[in-house]
Amino acid sequence: MKKRNVSSKSKNALQPKRFGTQGGIHPDDLLRLRIRLNAPGDLDTDLKQAIERLQTKFALPNTGQLDPATDALLSNLPMRTCGHIGTHRMLSLPRQQGNPWGREELTFGFGNLPNNSPEIDTVNEAAAAFQEGFSIWSQQIHMSFRHRQNEPDIVIWWGTPGCGGIACTSLPQDGDMMYASWEVWARTATTFEDRVDIVAFACHEVGHALGLDDSDTEEAMMYGRIPNGRRRLIQEDVDNAVALNYRRR
Repeated sequence: MKKRNVSSKSKNALQPKRFGTQGGIHPDDLLRLRIRLNAPGDLDTDLKQAIERLQTKFALPNTGQLDPATDALLSNLPMRTCGHIGTHRMLSLPRQQGNPWGREELTFGFGNLPNNSPEIDTVNEAAAAFQEGFSIWSQQIHMSFRHRQNEPDIVIWWGTPGCGGIACTSLPQDGDMMYASWEVWARTATTFEDRVDIVAFACHEVGHALGLDDSDTEEAMMYGRIPNGRRRLIQEDVDNAVALNYRRR
């Protein structure tokens, strides 16, 4: 039987962080369920509230209904959302000497592993997937990433992010990540509705660990809705990292 709690951090550090509270079924799951079942009749209260949260997040008219604008937003179901949309924190801080971590190598490890994602359900498989995603940044800035289970800088968890998205990440000098345990995460996901691209999400989320906010530019890696198959940064992503004193390659 696989041991699911795998980090070697100290006992106190082995508690997943609370990234906010949402309560009940995740709103994105409610919406997907509503679409897939094509449920007839009026929307119930939970579904209306889920729709309102989604509309608020994406600055749509807050109707609580599956109106044309909301239907258009939901038309690309393989795209999942990050919980950091609309925040602007690190880039507004005074410039400092060195990058926010104060070094150019970070280590990562796992607090647990997903139970429903066979492509990444061992430490080695998960580490390879996250290494692939993190290394996209290493190609553009002087920051390397290395898997280490003993006292890693970034601990990666699966559970309930509770931040309005399916993944949340703390800011430097913390950077711990939480991914939604109800999703099926896959390294080979491309356009499949029922799987989420862990490499693309890892690249996006480690951008938050570096200190970057979500972007309004749809083509950016740091855009809040991450499509399966995304594997490159755009100039904006790199420029924003350089603005935080990460050295450009």
